[in-house]
Formats: sequence, C-alpha cells, structure tokens
Amino acid sequence: MPTQLTMHLMFAQQGTIVSLKPLIFIMHLVQKLVLASKEVLTQLRTSFDKPDVMKDLSRRLINADNVLQRMSIVGVLLSFRDLCQEALNIVLEDRIPFLISSIKDFRTHPPSG
Repeated sequence: MPTQLTMHLMFAQQGTIVSLKPLIFIMHLVQKLVLASKEVLTQLRTSFDKPDVMKDLSRRLINADNVLQRMSIVGVLLSFRDLCQEALNIVLEDRIPFLISSIKDFRTHPPSG
C-alpha cells in the first residue's frame, strides 16, 4: 500500500491539492476489520452455495455495516478522483493539444534506450 506522503492528486484548475490521506486512512481501517474477520470471510467465500451456512456466518461478521459504509466512502472518493482527472484531461486537450498528443505518444511508444 502506498505511503500517505506519496499519495496526492494535483488539480491544474485553481492550483489546489486534494490529499488522498483520508482514503488511505479508511483503507487501513477496512484492512484491520477484514483481518479481524478473516476466518469468517474465508468460510463465507467457500460456502456461497449453502444459504443456511451463509446466514449463520453473516451473523458472526464483526462490524459488517461499518466495513460496507467505509467501502462506500472509498468508492465515492475514487469516483470523484476519476471525474476530476477526466475533466482535467478534457481541459488540457482543449488548451494544449500538441503537448497532450506528445505525452500520449510517449505512453504508447516508449523510447527504447
């Protein structure tokens, strides 16, 4: 998992920096909750075709609602980041198309050497 210091997203418009530290913090909390329920989650995964067992195992999950809520927050944050990156790409393609096409060319055809 990347460190908190290396995870930043730059926005060209207004020169603001949006930190992804809350996302990383939430992911650490989810990881702790998953590790606490690892045995039950493994049993759930292997008995997905047995409804009675699934019902009993789902009751044994620790903080299942908390995990789902935090994963929803992570999904919202990632969707927001994707929308911002898409908007940034549209603006940059409109304002500096030659530079953007050169960058795309470097991505598809990296220099050999």
